[in-house]
Amino acid sequence: MMWLMLLLMYPVLPIIVGLLLNEAKPKKNIVIGVTLPYEARQTEPVQSILKAYRRNMWIAFGVVSAAILPSLLIGHVSLAFSWLMLWVLFAIGVPYVVYARAHLRLKRCKAANGWAGESAGKTLVETGAATSRPRWLRLWWFVPPIAISLVPVAALLLQPRDEFFGVMLAVYLTNALVVAGCYAAYRYLYRNRAEVVDAAIAVTQALTRVRRYNWGRFWLGTAYLSGLFAIAMWLFFENVIGLLLATCAYTAALLILLLCTELATRRVQSSLTMTSGQGVYADDDACWLLGSIYFNPHDTHTLVNNRIGLGTTVNWARPAGKALIIFCALCLLMIPAMCGWMIAEEFTPFRVSCTESAIVADHLYTAYTVPLDAIERVSLETLNGGIVTASKISGTAYDSLWKGTFRIGSIGRCEVCLNPQQPPFIRVDTADTVYLFGADSEAQTLALFEKIRAATGAK
Repeated sequence: MMWLMLLLMYPVLPIIVGLLLNEAKPKKNIVIGVTLPYEARQTEPVQSILKAYRRNMWIAFGVVSAAILPSLLIGHVSLAFSWLMLWVLFAIGVPYVVYARAHLRLKRCKAANGWAGESAGKTLVETGAATSRPRWLRLWWFVPPIAISLVPVAALLLQPRDEFFGVMLAVYLTNALVVAGCYAAYRYLYRNRAEVVDAAIAVTQALTRVRRYNWGRFWLGTAYLSGLFAIAMWLFFENVIGLLLATCAYTAALLILLLCTELATRRVQSSLTMTSGQGVYADDDACWLLGSIYFNPHDTHTLVNNRIGLGTTVNWARPAGKALIIFCALCLLMIPAMCGWMIAEEFTPFRVSCTESAIVADHLYTAYTVPLDAIERVSLETLNGGIVTASKISGTAYDSLWKGTFRIGSIGRCEVCLNPQQPPFIRVDTADTVYLFGADSEAQTLALFEKIRAATGAK
């Protein structure tokens, strides 16, 4: 599992490093977030900064890559997973620190040499490109993936309802809304302002069409991938491995589509603006903090085309932009909180006891309460190979703690709270549910079993 998680998370680093290295190539007169005139790009000071930038980025890549290896040596799942999650933040942050330092160095070089453009501090707008009617992808192109994503919803409504009906309906409807949202995002994309580089109207119009065309294809492809993923979630609902593999495949396909879209757009941008930067050209560096954070109170757009990285970014000066940034910050803060919860789960002992009225399983909170008068049968299970073939449907699965809903061998679906390394286990059958309980040792399990038998009248 840890190898699979590593393979899933590690690509974050080469993707970020690759995109940031690509920023050293001039696109729309911009090099690592700094607008430069045509004659400045090949000067010795600029090339020296770019050479050091590439070297430092590769050093950062090696250091951060090595930092992921300890996760394979940690014996506890929660600690290893926490290391990986915090490593992701490290993998995102370190390359951007290298980028920011090079950006500031190049910006100082620009100021020292007087390379600011005539339009510095101004926003150039070419209304012809912005208001020209684009060639829209018709809505019916998005209808098939939307229909595909609704198949799980229809299948669920036709099945008998169980305790998971509400949760699964919410999940399947969310998937369908994501697919439908791809069309909404595609239409919203055209509200971005035109990609003005200089006074050449034809170039501005070409750049705008290229971005609109490529990202239109991206949203259509995302809709189809998301529709197929919705089907996979439905088919593999009770198969954790199948669901995990489907998630990995979906994520990989989405990343490939995203990268292909952005890199294709960048190639055209680079070729169309190869000789730009002469005469009057756009220079809005003052609106981009560290070359990547857009803050422009005079721009009414909330989303704007990103200078670096992928797709679009938010205008921090707009209320919606500030709200979105706060939301993203809270999501990042949730990562350490989630890691702390996982560590607490794995290292907090669980306790199964038999009171006068019920069997109670406690772990951080009361996991299960089974009334004694609802028990139909009590027996001991060793499971043998059932543990090896068991699969988690929902809950927690550590080496020393299973808690939640599992599918185990010949028992099938059951609720468990046990240490899988300490058989035997107590099987408790009620009218509609099978429970498996365990203790820290065989002696404790046998003692608990006898107490339950006595309390239930040896059912």
